[in-house]
Amino acid sequence: MLPHFLVGDEAFSLDTFMMKPYARRVAKNDLSKDIFNYRLYHARRVSENAFGLLSQRWILESAQMPVHQWNREEENLPANFVSSRGTGGFSNSNGLDIRVKLTNYFTSQQGAVDWQEQHVTRLV
Repeated sequence: MLPHFLVGDEAFSLDTFMMKPYARRVAKNDLSKDIFNYRLYHARRVSENAFGLLSQRWILESAQMPVHQWNREEENLPANFVSSRGTGGFSNSNGLDIRVKLTNYFTSQQGAVDWQEQHVTRLV
């Protein structure tokens, strides 16, 4: 059984709670990794669309609320923010294991969907 996890893009660090795609240069030579990236992309797109719809729903109601623009420089971040500088590109070994298991599942008879291989090979 695999744990629940968030779906991120290349900017996030791979961990047990955060899945990110394989590097493009690695995935382009391995169909199973390319399928994993494709399926992860679609999962991320669904959640981003849902948040987009929710934000549109509440934009009118929050129009009266003041919006604070935080400067992204570290010295201007609020006290409860933690800088993530320098964490990109690192991977947790347990996260790597989970990603391999997901990759194997997505290409197994149980986890594959009919259209995934045709779509991924069409993109190449």
